[in-house]
Amino acid sequence: MKYAIFAFLATLIWAFNFIISRSLGDAFPPMALAFFRNFIPILVLTPFVFKTFTKELSAIKKNAAHIFYLSICGMSAFIALLYAATKLTNVINLSILSVTAPIFIVLISKFYLKKRVHIFQLLGVFVSFLGVIYIVSAGNFSILMSLSFSLGDLFMLIAAIMWAVYCLLIEKEIKGVSEYSLLYTMFLFSMIVNVPLFLYEYYYISQFVITQANIFAILYVGVFTSLVAYIFWNKANIALGSFKVGLIYYLLPIESALASQVILGEEIRTFHLIGFFLILLGIFISNHYSKK
Repeated sequence: MKYAIFAFLATLIWAFNFIISRSLGDAFPPMALAFFRNFIPILVLTPFVFKTFTKELSAIKKNAAHIFYLSICGMSAFIALLYAATKLTNVINLSILSVTAPIFIVLISKFYLKKRVHIFQLLGVFVSFLGVIYIVSAGNFSILMSLSFSLGDLFMLIAAIMWAVYCLLIEKEIKGVSEYSLLYTMFLFSMIVNVPLFLYEYYYISQFVITQANIFAILYVGVFTSLVAYIFWNKANIALGSFKVGLIYYLLPIESALASQVILGEEIRTFHLIGFFLILLGIFISNHYSKK
């Protein structure tokens, strides 16, 4: 139960992140936002983790490739594609594609990793995804027929696949590397990948602007969206497995709607409640079978 709460808290933090990141507007282009999502956690972690990190450096070097893949799939490339997609596609497309990660977790588990996936687990994933579509289409499925797809949609789809791979990779225990040293190393790798892209964007495309108004939003993105949420999510993923936490990922649309109500005063409507019910029903179906 504790780890399910951790996963829930991580998705809740990310739900508020969607609204807070949107509030930054054009003041922070994608690579600049990705840069601060790496830079701030490194600053926060260094005083507490650096000593342990140096002691575990030999084990980190032995597992550098695996940690680098984690960093690419769960941080640097994932975050860059996510923020680029927000600039290039519409909200409905983004909302649908962003929560396809649990589907890819199931597909990769079954067809690549050859794990056993029961029909009721597949049914639960389908029902929850149907609930997501019901929410983002405002209960009108005909809207989906008129959707057009863009480069941003491709970015978001690749990001969802990467997140699925990350959830599966993080399950593997890395001997000799503690939890926080692992996270610290991932942020360092992500920073190394991100810096050239950030500098290119800064000098040739668009520059970020830090103001008194957006400084708290940047701190939220760096401290909570990156550091705190990843700590919660990784603990839950390792304890419960990628399939179960993947289902909790479907709660994002529910939490986003609640966050919008709290911050923006947006109304919770009937289609939200129906979608919420379908998402929770899907989670129940999958978890009920796994308990048996």
